[in-house]
Amino acid sequence: MVNRAAAHVIRVDVKKGVEETIAAGTNPHHVEIADGTAYVVGKSGATATGDTATRIRLAR
Repeated sequence: MVNRAAAHVIRVDVKKGVEETIAAGTNPHHVEIADGTAYVVGKSGATATGDTATRIRLAR
């Protein structure tokens, strides 16, 4: 889950609740998970060059 205003990704366990909050660049809005890695896309809103992509390794 992303918190766009706070620029964080929140890792949630459906049974335990919030497990971790991770900084993820400016205005994160999309998370894709593949092969044990979360890819987070952030849109600066100001310019095309301010966009970000963050890679987060997930614990197994």
